Amino acid sequence: VWDHVPDLIILDLMLPDHSGFDICKEIKQRTETRQIPIIFLTARSAEQDRITGFEVGGDDYVVKPFSPKELVLRAKALLARTHN
Repeated sequence: VWDHVPDLIILDLMLPDHSGFDICKEIKQRTETRQIPIIFLTARSAEQDRITGFEVGGDDYVVKPFSPKELVLRAKALLARTHN
């Protein structure tokens, strides 16, 4: 249960207890959260990881190390496309 539904989620793949892929799938399966755009931000740069990220519902995929300015611009662009 969410007290506040966020406008955007930035999600890592390598979390202590869960895979970011699994969390993304859960978010995208729920009616109340499926519209939230998700940007994966991760050190995993393999092509298969990027493909899987999009297949499970991610909207963008950014590999570490990353430019904070680029991340902000990607987030703004994604929010502009999804909130019109």
